[in-house]
Amino acid sequence: AALADATEVAALVLPAKRTGEFLKRLRPHLLEIPRQRSVASTDDAATKKVLLATTLPTDAEALAAALPPDAAAFLRDAFTEGVKATTHVVARGYDDLTVEEALKKVLPSDVPAPTAFEACGHVAHLNLRPEHEPWKRVVAEIMLDKLKGIRTVVNKVGEIDSLYRTYELEVLGGDSDTTVELREQDCVFRFDVRDVYWNSRLQSEHGRLIETIPRESRVADCTAGVGPFSVPLAARRGVACRANDLNPRAVDALRANALANRCGDRLVAHDAGCARQFLRGLAEQGWRFTHAIYNLPASGIELLDAFRGLDLSEWDEPPLVHCYCFAGASRGAHAAQKP
Repeated sequence: AALADATEVAALVLPAKRTGEFLKRLRPHLLEIPRQRSVASTDDAATKKVLLATTLPTDAEALAAALPPDAAAFLRDAFTEGVKATTHVVARGYDDLTVEEALKKVLPSDVPAPTAFEACGHVAHLNLRPEHEPWKRVVAEIMLDKLKGIRTVVNKVGEIDSLYRTYELEVLGGDSDTTVELREQDCVFRFDVRDVYWNSRLQSEHGRLIETIPRESRVADCTAGVGPFSVPLAARRGVACRANDLNPRAVDALRANALANRCGDRLVAHDAGCARQFLRGLAEQGWRFTHAIYNLPASGIELLDAFRGLDLSEWDEPPLVHCYCFAGASRGAHAAQKP
């Protein structure tokens, strides 16, 4: 009962046969509560209630005045035709609440509900604040209960390991298994989130870059991780790739993912090592790559010194380098162009 919720909203009682018309004309102003329909029944089978946004007043004239001119004119005409303004109580139980709504009801008023998390396979990854510490198990329980496909909730503790881009995780609830399997770019990836770096929010960027690289290219994936670039390039587009990562466990996962996605000899994962040595080694061995990818925003740009002194005079053209960097929001898109 403590997690029940009731909200009184403005509503219109109108002939049932006009329901579709009103839904279309008032679409931007309909009830916006998640998992709730904007049409309700009445005691009279010949009429329906159309439920309006929670921000709108319930008085008829105030309601019309709060709408844009076109919608207001439509509504005033409807009132002259017998449509009535009324109210409706939207009652919801725990099952109807979103994660955020349930958390706001459980947590003290001075503790904000944690709403940002990353879903990675069956694992939901949180980055909780100190004030959430006494409530972290409750947060996990609600997330497990309400998020489809989530079996494990973890929280980041400590700072990111600057060497391997990993961090210590605390399992807050659910299954202790942190080895995930997910699909991206029509490929399957399997890895342990404790051991390697992965960011599901970069899926669209992975896809964008993959589609821009021609099939006849040769790609040096210098900080490859578990293969979000090189695996789809080799498996889907037939691009020849050589991949490297400093983290041995990432390389193990990369090789397993290459095998699972039938990359064959199009993708060769080198033993874990320095990106500088990897790049220079490819050049010295005569493997003329046309693209080099550095997916290491914190320090990838520092690795570009590997190109200094590299003899590319006999190459048809210099490789195109794709290097990801962090930039403050105020610096905008030109930050990476600063000399």
